[in-house]
Amino acid sequence: MFSPTLVSDAEALFSTGNIVLKGRQGSGKSMLLSLLDTSTRIAYAKQTSFQYPVPTRQRHFISAGVHLTQQNASLIAARAAEIPEERRAQTLAANFADYLNSLLCQDLIKSLLELHAEQEVDAKIIPEVSINFSPKIVGRFFTELAATETWRGIADAHMKSPRELLEKVEERIRAHRNFAHFNIDNLPEDISKTRASAGVPLAELAATLRTAGIIPTNTLVLLRIDQHEELFELERHSNLGHVFRQVINSALSRRDPRVAYRIGTRHYAWEYDVSAWGSGAPLDPERDYSVIDLDAILRRSEHSTSWKFPALVIDVLERRLLAAGFAPRKNAMNVLFGKSLEPSERARRYVANAPSQVRAEEVWAPEWKSYLDALWQAGNPLDAKFGEAWLRQLAQQRKRVPQDGSAASGTPWRKSPWWVKERNEIALMQIAGERRQALIWSGERQIIDLAGNNILAFMTICKCIWATWQRRNPREADRRGALPSFEVDDQVIGIAEASQVWFKKIQVGVEADKRARLVSALGGWFRRRMLDDKALSYPGHSGISLLAADLNSDLDVISTIKVCRDHGDLFESSHTTRNKDQAQRFKWYLHPLLCPLFRIPYIRTKEPIYTSLGELQQIFSSESRQGITEDEVGRQPDQLQLGLPGV
Repeated sequence: MFSPTLVSDAEALFSTGNIVLKGRQGSGKSMLLSLLDTSTRIAYAKQTSFQYPVPTRQRHFISAGVHLTQQNASLIAARAAEIPEERRAQTLAANFADYLNSLLCQDLIKSLLELHAEQEVDAKIIPEVSINFSPKIVGRFFTELAATETWRGIADAHMKSPRELLEKVEERIRAHRNFAHFNIDNLPEDISKTRASAGVPLAELAATLRTAGIIPTNTLVLLRIDQHEELFELERHSNLGHVFRQVINSALSRRDPRVAYRIGTRHYAWEYDVSAWGSGAPLDPERDYSVIDLDAILRRSEHSTSWKFPALVIDVLERRLLAAGFAPRKNAMNVLFGKSLEPSERARRYVANAPSQVRAEEVWAPEWKSYLDALWQAGNPLDAKFGEAWLRQLAQQRKRVPQDGSAASGTPWRKSPWWVKERNEIALMQIAGERRQALIWSGERQIIDLAGNNILAFMTICKCIWATWQRRNPREADRRGALPSFEVDDQVIGIAEASQVWFKKIQVGVEADKRARLVSALGGWFRRRMLDDKALSYPGHSGISLLAADLNSDLDVISTIKVCRDHGDLFESSHTTRNKDQAQRFKWYLHPLLCPLFRIPYIRTKEPIYTSLGELQQIFSSESRQGITEDEVGRQPDQLQLGLPGV
């Protein structure tokens, strides 16, 4: 299932020129690239429920693709140690280029055959790319292809069917795999003699398909390479430099108008090396390729009305529900999750019938203590908490208001709406902490925010909430009529589970130990600082800030911060310093979906912690475990009365 929400921001995918589609895991890269796939286009053409979301004027293309993880690109390096070191990089580059060329050629031929078979039954299937496999056209195609430089010795002018060419290409792929799996001692000699640079056989194949008349002359041939970051990991583990990514870069550097590449990758895998194999020259981002940054598209800007992510998640959810057999509902998010609770209501749920927990200082006038206790007992514990914090701030400023019992009336802390708004979440966190309650996360707005602009995170939240509801309502679980409405308690438990799932993803990923340690160290540190801040003076201390110059340090914590940033565990942005020196600084916050695990707010307000390299390294080094402790975070949902606030 595909959402058209991002298509308008990614129309360059369906035009000429090389495109690098960047984004973190779960940003929608593979979904967008799949729209190019011929099987996807055929599926759209054969149903009437959804229209193919690509504009009609941009449908004149045929596509081939390779998923580097599924196709096990790493097998090319399986026997690298057998190659003499002085020839290792060159040999592996040549073998990888041949394997990549073969996989793309295989998929292109299969796409042509599949489309032709469908058009034989219904000529209206993708009419923009009409496939002609008449004997005369096919004969001309093989005659021309066999005469090209890179297909000589592979294609034969006497071939009668594209399937014969497909068999030759697949034989080549099998040889690479057999060699990698030690089923043969050496690659066949005919492969060694007919290897070509990355992309050249594809360009010659595409040109011949047009000139021979198999595809219309205005048909673009788009080549998809998804999971490009797999090569980054392969190079990192094999100590082979950047050879595999450079091979792909070399194909882009040719700027061959006969084909265009679509590279799906994560930021870190692309930005660390964009040099081309052979020449070593860096790619020119203006001439060799253009970038579509999905993270930037989905990120909330200063003008939230243009925020794309909510529209995406709503569309994806509605399509998933329809596919699951539920009747279409345009307000499915609101039906399922309802509105997020107001801060005052969350505070009341945390407190239930508990007596006042206002902590007044001995020097304060007793009228203030009585007044704040009365607010608490009257069902307004949040204002009681604000009042206590407000008095503490005034005391720190050496003002006499806390000693003036006659001033104990009204809600003077609400004179500035920003003062309250900025402190809602830290106040609620402290109230819940004192009551040892799980934080309440619920409702459409909070669920969208917790997803952190990541569709995979959003689906993880939905899955865990749905599973919680099914466990608690087994008789309702198999109904496919009306949508259920999840209770707040279902959402609290489900989101807590989703947060744990998201943290576990770190524990099995790249640099798992260091990333998990840093996230655990920061999460626990943020919580301790915010719980200890009884005056609510620092509501922004759920993040850290460092000088830009500190990022040049070779300390372990800095390299780990960068890895966490690259994988989306930490969100990074530059910010204006409050200090007089106006030195450039960067700040980092945990991914919002990690915050429920550590029971800290995800909302970023005010200034983060202005820390130092020494302090940060000490906090990181002292974190010897992965995860959280009861003292820092409190018991987990299944240990804390199912984590239901107020129970």
